[in-house]
Amino acid sequence: MAPPPQGNSLFLVAGEPSGDLMGALLARELKEIDPAARLYGMGGPKMQAEGVAIVRDLTQHAVVGFLEVLKHLPHFLKTLKALVQEVERLKPRAVILIDYPGFNLRLAHELKKRGIRVIYFISPQIWAWRRDRVKKIARRVDKMICLFEFEVPLYESQGLPVRCVGHPFLDIVRTPWTPAQARRELGLQEGIRTIGLLPGSRENEIRRHLPVLIQSAGLLVKRIGPCQFVISQSEGTDRDLFTRVLSEKDSSRFRLIQGHFLDLVNSCDFIVTASGSATLITGILEKPMIVIYRVGFLTALLARLFITIPHIGLVNVVAGKTIVPELLQQNATPQKLAGLAASILTDPSRLDEMKQSLRKVRELLGQPGAARRAAQEVLSSLC
Repeated sequence: MAPPPQGNSLFLVAGEPSGDLMGALLARELKEIDPAARLYGMGGPKMQAEGVAIVRDLTQHAVVGFLEVLKHLPHFLKTLKALVQEVERLKPRAVILIDYPGFNLRLAHELKKRGIRVIYFISPQIWAWRRDRVKKIARRVDKMICLFEFEVPLYESQGLPVRCVGHPFLDIVRTPWTPAQARRELGLQEGIRTIGLLPGSRENEIRRHLPVLIQSAGLLVKRIGPCQFVISQSEGTDRDLFTRVLSEKDSSRFRLIQGHFLDLVNSCDFIVTASGSATLITGILEKPMIVIYRVGFLTALLARLFITIPHIGLVNVVAGKTIVPELLQQNATPQKLAGLAASILTDPSRLDEMKQSLRKVRELLGQPGAARRAAQEVLSSLC
């Protein structure tokens, strides 16, 4: 590939913490290949740390659910208009949209009308619901860079240039510690079963999931004996969201840890996690898990109408079968969760089988270097 012109101007758009991370990884590689590149965009602290001049921060407003999106619609529309104006002012050679399809596909429509080159990094999950959107995407996007091989034929069928680069998590999901060392670093007890509780990174996810996780922990201890529980608090989330659910009597059993996500997961024997990118990180670290998820009634109703795949946990999606159990909506109760966790934790053969299956999922994610390959694809599109 011929070296790109120096000093490329690019505009990156991420709308939630996971996109901020992916945008940061991409920005780092873009700057490595083209040190004079000028990077602007919407994102968060991770992108900013990698040299992206943040013109709009939406990472604190990420929401899930039909009603939740409606509540924030005026804010999203205002942000959309502001971003279009910024792009027109800065005149980048391309805009790189990172996941976040509800917002980014609207933005792509506006950019395409103005003749601006649009590159999409991390395919919307059209394979999960509303596959008909692929035609809309093909009209609005100039190039798709996806993470999974099974996504490629969907875009090729519409004549959209597409490249699978593998998953960037393979480059960053690593830790220098053994699980025992990670427990020591985090100040956790030794000689006691350690269970991670990952309620999600969005406010509405935490509100729906954390009470279920806390109640199920108490029931689980009654079934299998003493455990210590570590709760992941994503960076940037309000600690009061957690402390309002955790009472003083819970303090000896639960540890609330902000950040240090990889070390937290690595320290655990077992994980209960909200569906999302955390399931893939947990899978790469080969930690047995249960996936849960709860949304509002209207969102759940729409999901039943449109979701076309049998799983929502990414490790199950990649595997193409159920390798970790999922408890969704009315099934995600403290009683069912505690009962299922107890049955797994007291069955060594099932735990071992789950670890072996997760190892195979890791192999399906491709080879390290995904962010570098994505950056090369972006810059080659500018030639």
